[in-house]
Amino acid sequence: MSPTDDGAIVLGPGEGTEHLSPVGDTLVWKVGEEATGGAYSLHERAAPPGTRSVPHVHHELVEAFYVLEGAFDFTIGGRAVSGAPGTFVLVPRGVAHGWTVHGDAPARALVLFTPSARRAFFEGLADLARDAGPEGPDPQRVLELSREHGWT
Repeated sequence: MSPTDDGAIVLGPGEGTEHLSPVGDTLVWKVGEEATGGAYSLHERAAPPGTRSVPHVHHELVEAFYVLEGAFDFTIGGRAVSGAPGTFVLVPRGVAHGWTVHGDAPARALVLFTPSARRAFFEGLADLARDAGPEGPDPQRVLELSREHGWT
């Protein structure tokens, strides 16, 4: 849905731009730099059991998670944190972190970045995931894309 005349954005359940990730989860982009002036971005992450992110660092962004369903295990600066529904996790810029979907059920979370993550990063990841064979995308290409957007 596009903004209304007054600039408001209203999205119903499941609405937004969907991006596949190379690790097997789906991101639904709700809002980002184009509507917030770069202040923040918000997406909904849905991931099957066992899905895990690569440990990484955001040098320019703060990332926050709010668990909606299922369970995530987070590692933040070497510390393990369990995330059941209702758990909120804030990762400051410059802190290494990662997550894993824990248990036998899929998990969902809202993920907020401030300032806004760039939509182009998630579009690039989706392109790499779509074009990859069964072995997954070339890790070097993922690393290059991440570095272009300030993530290591």
